[in-house]
Amino acid sequence: MALDGVARPVDLYYPASGQEYVDRLRRASVFYEAVDVREHPVASDGAVDAWPGVELRAAALDHRVETYGWRLQEPDGRRMLPDKRAER
Repeated sequence: MALDGVARPVDLYYPASGQEYVDRLRRASVFYEAVDVREHPVASDGAVDAWPGVELRAAALDHRVETYGWRLQEPDGRRMLPDKRAER
């Protein structure tokens, strides 16, 4: 990411039980940390983060090691009006 010139913070979401592996991976080689990586360990199902018009949700999956499925979810609501669509 540093070589690509990423200037904004990068959010990293992962199962909390994997913290030691994230730590190892993030420091596996010598480098200059030029990117602000914000870690978000997740320990339960539900909403993890939200931005205008969308929410990141986690749901535990049935795997040998702790694993989550991720969903970007928009608020409920109508996205198109069939009559307006038909007019166009």
